[in-house]
Amino acid sequence: TYQHNDSHLPGHPVRQKTPGVELNTGALGHGLPVAVGLALAAKRDASPRKVYVLTGDGELAEGSNWEAALVAAHYKLDNLIVINDKNNLQLAGSTESIMKTDPLDKKWQAFGFNVAQCDGNNVASVVE
Repeated sequence: TYQHNDSHLPGHPVRQKTPGVELNTGALGHGLPVAVGLALAAKRDASPRKVYVLTGDGELAEGSNWEAALVAAHYKLDNLIVINDKNNLQLAGSTESIMKTDPLDKKWQAFGFNVAQCDGNNVASVVE
């Protein structure tokens, strides 16, 4: 039912329709900056909770994501887990033709993130 009317998966994350989604963000690069703010607040409150955010490689062309990565590195937000769906797609084409984002692993490492790769179509691989 992906992208069908009344689907739990309408395309963009919609908290009113998709269980587990707490914030509507779309693909404009809002998710990571908000997640960084939530992780920073949790850290300042000495909360043990972790913040998970799902991004796409296409949306990483938005500058706000890299500003958020700087903040995450500066405040050592080890309670922030960024999951990037690297499907090589952006808007109406490939990231290669619209806005190259590679090498993503080296960019995240440069910001101090631990980087691991997994098969996003295998839940056990993602959880590991």
